[in-house]
Amino acid sequence: MRISKYKKLFSIEYGDNFHVTIYFLGIRLRGRWLYNLIFGNPLKTNCSIFNLDELIKKKTLFYHPTGICIAEEAEIGNCCRIYQNVTIGRKGEGFPKIGNYVQIMAGAVIIGDITIGDYSIIGANAVVTKDVVPKTVVAGVPAKFIRNVTDEEIKKIKG
Repeated sequence: MRISKYKKLFSIEYGDNFHVTIYFLGIRLRGRWLYNLIFGNPLKTNCSIFNLDELIKKKTLFYHPTGICIAEEAEIGNCCRIYQNVTIGRKGEGFPKIGNYVQIMAGAVIIGDITIGDYSIIGANAVVTKDVVPKTVVAGVPAKFIRNVTDEEIKKIKG
């Protein structure tokens, strides 16, 4: 990709998961720390995520991060995608265990001592109170099986 001479002087680009790239006099600076420096960390002000640093190390992506609540004892696998207004918390004494590569769409609620299998997709505004088998799509209130996740979707999820 060719960068114009004006872009090299000064420009700012925004990327996924709060990455910012700044071009200043031919120098390229990139990272999440720039976003935090310029705007503050929205995940720490607009959300209640107790294990944020651990989730970022596990490559969890937060799309439109507002209103996300994740309990400290909840276990979340690698490379999950979590959208806005998601709640992951306890019901009684148990906390959810979420597998790898799980997509949790906007407004979903996952509560209780349940397990969400790998490569599952939780639909928007779903309320999940029972275990979800790996490679399935669930949606509704309460969440019900919709269909199986296809191999093509798994390739997209792995990206």
